[in-house]
Amino acid sequence: MWQSLLRPSHFLLTALRRSPLLLRLSCIAPLVIVGSLLAPQLVQAESPTLISLQFPKSTGDAPRRTAGAGVRGAPACITNHPDQTLVALMPNDRVSLTLSGQPSFFVFIPPNTAAEGVFELYLDENHYGSYIERITLSGDPGLVQVTVPPEISLKTEEDYFWRFSLICDQKSPENNAIVQGSVRRTELAPEVIAELEALPEGSLDRAKFYAENRIWHEATAMLYDMQENAPDEWSEWLGSVHLGFLMDEPSALTSSPTLF
Repeated sequence: MWQSLLRPSHFLLTALRRSPLLLRLSCIAPLVIVGSLLAPQLVQAESPTLISLQFPKSTGDAPRRTAGAGVRGAPACITNHPDQTLVALMPNDRVSLTLSGQPSFFVFIPPNTAAEGVFELYLDENHYGSYIERITLSGDPGLVQVTVPPEISLKTEEDYFWRFSLICDQKSPENNAIVQGSVRRTELAPEVIAELEALPEGSLDRAKFYAENRIWHEATAMLYDMQENAPDEWSEWLGSVHLGFLMDEPSALTSSPTLF
């Protein structure tokens, strides 16, 4: 096939003998033709379908959260390394979004000698009524996941303040290590909800949908559950909110050894 396709005519051979430049170009032309015919197949073979899981960059005047921001208290009960501290898994935005009345919260706990961990969710704007969950710690590093129980349901379009404390000193709360944030339950437009319902439960496509719509809590919970089968997506998700440094100890993010 290639021989008949590339065989020059008598007229072309005569022209080539009279033009050295044309002769040189003719030697390159078959390679260009072959390369152009093979290129699409090579690109196709080297471009597998990937799903990118990144949280959109913050907008407006939302402050950039860096490692350790929102943390106070002496690290007296944090062991192993002086730079390690509590880290809340949350975006840079002032308020993280959820579609659920019972969202999950994640906090990374470094090696510690704390008596316990305490999660508090304030249920009114005056920070009076609150849901409190006390968590027994083993001292090992890892992620703690706290899910709001069914008897509590966040109202839509209201902000709720929450915090997690490492109880370093029972008698002096000012010495406890604390991370904190705010969460808002939001609603999506009916046509957007229809898009969501068309996506398979527990799929990366659904996680990507949450990510693109800034629904932090559902996306994080899904990717946490899927990290064994989608480690790259989990790593990319953390990196998109400047939490990639937590992957320096990936085994601590695979399970929750801090919980008995």
